[in-house]
Amino acid sequence: MVKVAISPVSVANATRTPPNCNYDKPGVAVDYFFHWSCSKQESEVDYRFTGQWVFRVNIGGQTGTATISWKFDYIIYTRIGVN
Repeated sequence: MVKVAISPVSVANATRTPPNCNYDKPGVAVDYFFHWSCSKQESEVDYRFTGQWVFRVNIGGQTGTATISWKFDYIIYTRIGVN
């Protein structure tokens, strides 16, 4: 494994819609286990979590900036089993 990150993240944010949950954690290490805790989630609602992480990199002696933008769509379903 080759690590290319050479700095903590300068941007580390995420927002969930429908709104009521977000975070902003600039300065954490790139190996930080990003996670979130969102309260007030409801069953059968279309949620979207979007975010972005930005950090400096060095690849083969060349330095630059890596930007990772992501999107996570989800719906919470509950199922009551009958046995």
